[in-house]
Amino acid sequence: MRRITLIVGIGALAVGVFATLALASIKHFQGHVDEGGKIAFDAKVRGGTPRKAGAFNVGPVRVSCDEGNTPLSARMDHFVRVRDRKFHTAIIGGIAGVGGRVSISGRFNRKGNKAHGEFKAVKVDFGGRSNCTTNGPRDWTAEK
Repeated sequence: MRRITLIVGIGALAVGVFATLALASIKHFQGHVDEGGKIAFDAKVRGGTPRKAGAFNVGPVRVSCDEGNTPLSARMDHFVRVRDRKFHTAIIGGIAGVGGRVSISGRFNRKGNKAHGEFKAVKVDFGGRSNCTTNGPRDWTAEK
């Protein structure tokens, strides 16, 4: 009797785990950044609602540096929590940990199939360039 109860319990647990995994999925979003550049990221979706956003890839976006204009690409592999359809992440220390701040903020629409937000770089040093900036936030839009 104990063996049957154990087998049924393990079976029910396995069904619950697989059902949870089936409801959770990753959706890929991609779009454009104003004044040139592209954005791509993933959203972990559960029950049709984005719960986390991450694996951001932005670029090439034109930035102004002390040495002149140059393209900047940024990649942020981590995921951040989505609250009230909004998210925000930043790399403090710029690209590869060298000065400045690169940030991405955004918001999903009610259906969770589109997003929009801002990309901003301030005082970033990279590749022999210094004090690079987007001169304010750049708007972006993306969809599945």
